[in-house]
Amino acid sequence: MAKPEISWPQDKPSPETMPRMGWVRWLIAGLILMTLALASHTSGRAARLIMANTQHWIETSTHVPAGAHLGSLSLPMPKGIASPAAKTVPHWISPVASARLVQSFGWQGTGAKARFNPAATIKAGLHAPVEAGMMASVVRVSRTAVEVRANGYLVDFKGIAPAALHKGQRVQPTTVIGHLRSRELTLGATKDGYPVNPLGSALFGAGWIRH
Repeated sequence: MAKPEISWPQDKPSPETMPRMGWVRWLIAGLILMTLALASHTSGRAARLIMANTQHWIETSTHVPAGAHLGSLSLPMPKGIASPAAKTVPHWISPVASARLVQSFGWQGTGAKARFNPAATIKAGLHAPVEAGMMASVVRVSRTAVEVRANGYLVDFKGIAPAALHKGQRVQPTTVIGHLRSRELTLGATKDGYPVNPLGSALFGAGWIRH
């Protein structure tokens, strides 16, 4: 009994042509990259002619829609490499001006002498004003500290003479919550009861700290 002949739809590649499509795509990608490199080193009328001809070829020979600018085309970014536009920026502003790091957050020392520091200590000007740095709600006020809540974090400012604040008060990033009693400010932050680095990129950041 003769086997029925299998006919492939006109809009789909046959099995014989499918293995060859992979290297064709790589060839197209290589030609595009070579064209971009050539155009980047060529100026004036010649560069515009190269770009225009390649643009026309892409629109008529591939599935790139008409009007897509060649200069905006890019290859997929490898996994694990973040786009420059996706860099994390600090969410809060610095609480004091021109500060220097005295003790960092995290493990200090090695071996049996290793100790975990759940806060960061910075040094600033004598009796410098301390700002909240974020929109927050006051949780606690004592003689030497102010604790606020913001975005699920509890932030503790120690070593300050508090301003006239009360529990539940809403503060703005530039609200002065107190002044340093001397020169040092200890910043602590917790989330869900666990200590986190207050100078991390998601909180105050460290760009304003001198080491």
